Amino acid sequence: MNALIPPGKFNNRTDYLSALHQLALQSVSLAVKPDCLIPVPMHPRKLLKREYNHAWLLARDVNRKLNIPIRNDILHKRIHTRNQINLSAARRRQNLRHSFQCVNAPPPHVMLIDDVVTTGTTANILSRILKQAGCKRVEVFALARTDKPSGK
Repeated sequence: MNALIPPGKFNNRTDYLSALHQLALQSVSLAVKPDCLIPVPMHPRKLLKREYNHAWLLARDVNRKLNIPIRNDILHKRIHTRNQINLSAARRRQNLRHSFQCVNAPPPHVMLIDDVVTTGTTANILSRILKQAGCKRVEVFALARTDKPSGK
């Protein structure tokens, strides 16, 4: 995972991500399907620079396997923030504060899609925003769960 996710995320090696997606999806089964998949949004400036949203690519593969619609019109990243990769949990919270907004009402049950969960900051912030907008249940699907940054 450590060797494949960073190049897939930052160096346009989406073939690495696709291989990881297929491995991750082999064991996925859901008792109750969510109403939709919501890939963690990227700020438009970052999306323009990177040329793809790695969370959307994963959502697309989850959609193909489980036939759950993808919704890109519910959450928006309105503030361009620095990458989270080398930030402590406290700095991650500060970095993402007020950067996301809910622009359309979410359905009752959604699944957030992201590549890696480290401190859970992004998932927690987005879950809170979705629930404040009326969502009843938020689940998170990620390729990997990493250790929190050491000593932070």
